[in-house]
This record gives sequence, structure tokens and C-alpha cells, in this order.
Amino acid sequence: MGALAIPVTDLPAYTPHLKGTIEALNDAVEEMFLASLPRYTGRQKLTGGRLADPDAPPLTYEAFVGLLLDWVTWWNTRHHPAALNGKTPVQAWQADASPLTDVAAGQTGSPWRTTAACTRSVPAGCGGAAGTTSLRG
Repeated sequence: MGALAIPVTDLPAYTPHLKGTIEALNDAVEEMFLASLPRYTGRQKLTGGRLADPDAPPLTYEAFVGLLLDWVTWWNTRHHPAALNGKTPVQAWQADASPLTDVAAGQTGSPWRTTAACTRSVPAGCGGAAGTTSLRG
């Protein structure tokens, strides 16, 4: 990974057992966020196979992004996954004593590439310098 000299290993497709953390997050997004959206077709059906809200208007892009950002805020600040022993993800991040490495924009490589349109950074109060991507190593 660029400036951090971390080797990236591509895992084979269709092997979720090799990617437990990301698969658990994907499941949480689907079961806790997507299933709550109007017209989501992956959720359970009513009797007779009908969707609960077939006539609900589709979300606009802006409305979807707003709901997603609200869910991400909830997940990081108010959700207490069992694996974090009663802490929220932000609390677990703040309690982690692992050193942070600040990497200037443009020095990271895939999958943490930063561009003018998409910069990943650590929120205020979680460590890291302004304008950098902070990664735990």
C-alpha cells in the first residue's frame, strides 16, 4: 500500500470465508440499512410474495446518500457490536494504542487511493493530521 509498504494480497472471488470482517460488514449493511429502504427487493416478502411498499416512490440519489450517511454515523457512534466489548467503533478506535501513520494525499496506493474527489481521512478527535489519510499499522 504505497507509502506504508504493505503488501496487498488479492483473495479469490467467491471465498467469503477468507474475508470475514468485510463480509460481516456487508451483511450488516444489507440487513440493517438496505432492508429498511423503500422498494428494497432483497428483504422478506409479505404473504403471497408481495413487497411491503411496492408503490413507494424510489429514493433520489441525494436522499439515499443522506440516509446512508446517517446510518454510517449511527454505526460508528451509537452501535455496540459484541466483538467490541460494549464499545462503539469510534470508541474502539480511540482506545486503540496502535501507532498511527499519517500519509500525505497522493502517497497512498490502491485500495486507499486519495484524489481530489475522494479523500479518506480520520474524523476530528480520532487522531491524524488535517489533510492526511491515517492508517493503523
